[in-house]
Amino acid sequence: MKGFIPGAVLLLQAWIVSSEKCKDGTRQSPIDIISKTARYQEFRPFKLENYENYSMRKGNLKVKNTGSSLKVYAYGDEKRPTLTGGPLNVAYEFVEMHFHWGENASMAGSEHKIDGKSYPLELHMVHKNIHDDTIEEALAHEDGLTVLGFKFEFVDDKKENNPAIDTLTQMAKAHLIQPSAGYAKKDKLPDDKDVSIVNFLPFLMDEYFHYTGSLTTGTCDEAVNWIVFKVPLAVHKDNMWDLQDLLDKQGKPLINNFRPTQPIHDRPLYYHGTHLLENGDLQKGSSKTVRGHENPSHVNYVLTVPHQQLGQTATLARWPYHESEAALLEQVKETSGAPNLNKFNGLIIGGTVILATFSLIMG
Repeated sequence: MKGFIPGAVLLLQAWIVSSEKCKDGTRQSPIDIISKTARYQEFRPFKLENYENYSMRKGNLKVKNTGSSLKVYAYGDEKRPTLTGGPLNVAYEFVEMHFHWGENASMAGSEHKIDGKSYPLELHMVHKNIHDDTIEEALAHEDGLTVLGFKFEFVDDKKENNPAIDTLTQMAKAHLIQPSAGYAKKDKLPDDKDVSIVNFLPFLMDEYFHYTGSLTTGTCDEAVNWIVFKVPLAVHKDNMWDLQDLLDKQGKPLINNFRPTQPIHDRPLYYHGTHLLENGDLQKGSSKTVRGHENPSHVNYVLTVPHQQLGQTATLARWPYHESEAALLEQVKETSGAPNLNKFNGLIIGGTVILATFSLIMG
């Protein structure tokens, strides 16, 4: 039976894996997000376009054991998925997503912490500024990349998990143990299975922290807009065992591939959501906002994919919202005939994008 290792040894191993080439700087990542130090900010809803069209079955996602992580890459000539809204002033296109994890069933595996708490697994969805032709160009300026960070929490094996993460980790164990194994493409999928980007996005793109930071691998370039989601996604321990069976470039188990948290220095940390307001951890001030936290409406923050695919989104470790997922889905279905659903107008005040109005134009 797999057990635990001392936290100090695990942390040292993680530091060796992930920080050998990191530059010094004052905007390094990851950080320990202390909720009470965040500034409340109501950002526009995110708008995600074309994410539903990227999957292994469709032939535009491929998977690789890089020796330092398990990565899922977009490839081919099709239009890339694009991300706008939230705190972002320009559009970003999806490049790849990868995972960070620990050892055994340890809770230490995520890169970011929230109020000192670590999680067993963290997913990073890496996006490139559309005005940059390459990742190298994007790394040359502070708005070059946007990374969506999602933490995972163990759930009971009897709790239904999104089948895509089972498919992904089992396929990696079957075909990608060695970093030299190349890419796994759709020919490695079981006949009735698929892995798509949508499978790893939450039903609601709400409840998150935002700060400016760096990559956590390589030279740790300070070129990243970080969006770290507060509500954890669900993962089974079997998925962790599959990932920990992968090998690194030295032929050793690929474990503890996370970087320890870095000082935040004087960087502002922003919070978008309602939970911290409801709990009294943060105050939003006396200014009028589009939604009140006393009775918040979340439908504006539902993931912007065709409603038929909302049932394929990532499973949350727990559902923390007042409105049920079924009720929100019904609201989306009722308005799905509107050509401009989830179109928002915004203002830029002091360099920050602020939600102004929600425009639902009926056909």
